[in-house]
Amino acid sequence: MGTLTVAKLALYRHYAGDLDGWARHARDGARKAIDDADWALIDELLLGLELVARGQASASYAQALERRIDDACADAAARDALRALALTPR
Repeated sequence: MGTLTVAKLALYRHYAGDLDGWARHARDGARKAIDDADWALIDELLLGLELVARGQASASYAQALERRIDDACADAAARDALRALALTPR
């Protein structure tokens, strides 16, 4: 599993989080830019952000999620892109 970048998050957004759609329609460049493990990580982090936003997570979970986001994202721009995705209706 690689580090999440703005480019990977843009691909995820482009395919609206639809892994099957990406697998069926992505061209070679997009296929090489992100892998299944990255896709699953984005799904996991978005679910966590949703739980926190709904108030359905403990403070310790929220803190652990923040650390995981910091570790998973390449930089502040990637973290911002992830948070923007979390605000996008799915």
